Amino acid sequence: MNTAALPYPTSINMTVFRDDGQWGNYRAWFLRSVEQLERLAVAKITLGHFEGSDELAYTAEQWRRKADQLVAQYPGCVFVY
Repeated sequence: MNTAALPYPTSINMTVFRDDGQWGNYRAWFLRSVEQLERLAVAKITLGHFEGSDELAYTAEQWRRKADQLVAQYPGCVFVY
């Protein structure tokens, strides 16, 4: 059985960070220093959405495929959304 590697997103904006092995030391991603976040930042992604809205345009199956694509494109990274 295949399952999505990433949970269904809660917004259309996603930031990808390198995993430095220290993420577990923080209760939330935004508790890291600005310098750390800037150093670890890899990409900012705007996910597919309906034009003029913040409503995501993915069915569960489409998101599964997109999640697989993102994980393959950014191996070993942390996705924040």
